[in-house]
Amino acid sequence: MRLRSVDDNRWEFEYPKSTLHLSGKLYEGIALKNEGRLAEAEKVYRSIIEEFPEHIDALHHLAMLLSLQGKEEEAFQLWKNAVDIGMRCFPKNFAMGKDLLEWGFLENRPFLRAYDGLGLAYLRRGDFEKALSIFNNIMALNPDDNQGIRALVIECNLALNRPEENLRICDKYPGDIMPDTLYGRSLALFQLGKKGEAEKAMKNAIKYLPLVAEELAKTKHKKPKSVMKGYLTMGGADEAYDYWQRVGKHWIKIEGAIDFVKKMLRKTS
Repeated sequence: MRLRSVDDNRWEFEYPKSTLHLSGKLYEGIALKNEGRLAEAEKVYRSIIEEFPEHIDALHHLAMLLSLQGKEEEAFQLWKNAVDIGMRCFPKNFAMGKDLLEWGFLENRPFLRAYDGLGLAYLRRGDFEKALSIFNNIMALNPDDNQGIRALVIECNLALNRPEENLRICDKYPGDIMPDTLYGRSLALFQLGKKGEAEKAMKNAIKYLPLVAEELAKTKHKKPKSVMKGYLTMGGADEAYDYWQRVGKHWIKIEGAIDFVKKMLRKTS
């Protein structure tokens, strides 16, 4: 397995042709997992890894499966192993921040998924600096950010009290309507004492995603039913609840932030 140059600064993973037949087994494992047949899925993933220990996608999916079952340490080690395998393929002349490993190339997705998985594992451990470093690297490798990593960068910056950095991320994706960017911009401006700009940003956030503001303003939070298991509805109550679950604690810690949301809800109603 190696990284091959596509052009001046774009790269793509290249896997041994002898491993192509393992894709079918991987899809079989994913299907078993989605059916709730976790033990059978695990057996399939482990059989792939036994045949080809450098199969990044099998390592990633096994890690997700184990994490789902609360086996966080084993999952963490699998993600580390998967990322290490991918990193060893990077040539010496690969320049992070200049060279790209884009999501559009299908062969790059296993590494980008595993790298995200490792970042999330650090995030769950409360190691925000390591998680942020990984997420920033992913965004440097794939600036279009098809994975929505910007939301995780904003979450880490909230935990680390870096509103200026969150404004920078929001400015990079000006037309974005993810809750993290829409509400993250307003919160960052509020933290920096820019009241007028914060109010303008909050009005815009409420315009596009009103249920998020309503969720932030609640005193009790009840998980709504998802329209489709494993997915969030854009603009839906499940998306608003997910946002609250992830970053509500940071809003609470910032003095006056929740009251600011309530005030803006009254103004826009």
